[in-house]
Amino acid sequence: MHIDLQEGFSNDAVEILVNGNSVLQAEGATTKRTLGLALASEIEVPDGTIDIEIRVPTKNLSKTISVEGSNTPNLGISIHDGEIKIITSERRFGYA
Repeated sequence: MHIDLQEGFSNDAVEILVNGNSVLQAEGATTKRTLGLALASEIEVPDGTIDIEIRVPTKNLSKTISVEGSNTPNLGISIHDGEIKIITSERRFGYA
């Protein structure tokens, strides 16, 4: 699965867990205004339904979603209005 931290990050700590296991940890994630991207990463996910938890402790935010791993190759994560927003896509996200 390809994960993009997109809009709304400003020197943030981010942790992503899949089925309760930490798969990505980042410190200082900051969105580059010209790209709309803070971080891009690839993670291994099992087949079947998986629970993905996104934690942003620097903003006291967290959110958990369930997705079908094989049907969700791209996950975009943003912070808007004090909430974590998630979009999924079969295609990679484009950036300027």
